[in-house]
Amino acid sequence: MPALVFSWIVTSLLFYALGYLSVMHIELQGLSGFTVWTIIHLSYFIIIFSLHKKGF
Repeated sequence: MPALVFSWIVTSLLFYALGYLSVMHIELQGLSGFTVWTIIHLSYFIIIFSLHKKGF
């Protein structure tokens, strides 16, 4: 049950955050865009891996 509530809260917060970011026009191209994209995806992977390892 705690994992379900946690997932619901994270999903709800991400819905509004990603909805806001989708309206914004972010100009990231070339090496800087790839670097930001890589850092964000690696951070996401580390967070998901850590939560999975803890049993969430």
